[in-house]
Amino acid sequence: MICPRCGSSIPEGMLVCPDCGHEIQMVPDYNPMDDVLAREIEDQGARRRSAYAARQKAQAAREAELARKRRARQAEKKKRRKQRRTLISLLLLLFVLIGVLIFVLYRGSYAGLVSRGKNAYKNGDYKQAETLLNRAIDMHEDKSDAYNAIYKVYIAQDQADKAEDLLLDIVAKYPKEVPLYKVLFSFYQDSKQSSKIAIVLDTIEDDSVRAKLKDYDVAVPTVSLEEGEYDDVQQVSLEAPGAKDIYYTTDGSVPTKEGKRYINPVQISEGETILQAIAVNKKGIESLPVSFTYNVELPIADAPAVTPSTGQYTGAQQITVQVPDGYTAYYTMDGTEPTAASEKYNGPIQMPEGNTLFSVVLMSPDGKFSDITKRNYERL
Repeated sequence: MICPRCGSSIPEGMLVCPDCGHEIQMVPDYNPMDDVLAREIEDQGARRRSAYAARQKAQAAREAELARKRRARQAEKKKRRKQRRTLISLLLLLFVLIGVLIFVLYRGSYAGLVSRGKNAYKNGDYKQAETLLNRAIDMHEDKSDAYNAIYKVYIAQDQADKAEDLLLDIVAKYPKEVPLYKVLFSFYQDSKQSSKIAIVLDTIEDDSVRAKLKDYDVAVPTVSLEEGEYDDVQQVSLEAPGAKDIYYTTDGSVPTKEGKRYINPVQISEGETILQAIAVNKKGIESLPVSFTYNVELPIADAPAVTPSTGQYTGAQQITVQVPDGYTAYYTMDGTEPTAASEKYNGPIQMPEGNTLFSVVLMSPDGKFSDITKRNYERL
């Protein structure tokens, strides 16, 4: 091969001229198939590049669509969150408005006025409590809650009479409302006037109402001995079925729970005895008082027997008086009437000489005197 630059001969197999260093480019022999193959290869590359570009474009489109959808979802979420926040705010505002409305309505309702009245009472604001509770009563005068609170307000202000008048008027106006009676009875118990409960119960004409108040009803005591006159001391037993205790007096006063409690039979002694009693149930409520009158008159011995009888006597004589057991005899010998201050008879008395008017009387163990026996003696 000849170097095209310097014309030197280039050994076979060398691609560089040994003389001038020119690089020899080998040109292969032309083959048409090579062009076809080259174009085919180029077409395949172009198709691959086109397919790759198409795939890249489709991938970019998908990614863009996904990004768009993500942005749309995020925007929708943000919108929904905003809507939820707005809705929640509106609901909260609505709840607040409803709460305020309910609060305002409740404060002015019967239950609200009673509740506010009770709170005012607890805080010691009795005037405000009275005002609020009276407003509640004006709304529903037949309900018991307001009365149950207002009587305590009156008691706290030392106005128990005012509370009693109010409650008596209302049970008279609504005689079938059992809760109103219970408020009245609670007032009587709290104001230490439970003895009045039986008086009110006694005025109730409706048996069904009274039956519903049976826990407050107390049977009056009964006695084992009928009233009347007796000639000896007596014992009287008291009984009240269902009662916890019985209290009694024998001095004419009305018995109370602070008085004498019945334990053993009551002794009825000589003279007039007025036995009064009440029964008290487990709730501490008294019955109506009952009264029983007894009159014991112990028999008195007749005028004492005296010997000898009136007359003239000669010589020594003894005057003897018969004295029954338990009695004491008193005598005089000057015509005056004997008393407990006179001479006591202790045995036979020597009859004095001359005229003597002997008078003697017997005194019972309880201090009662018999008739006087008189004897007129003349000892010669």
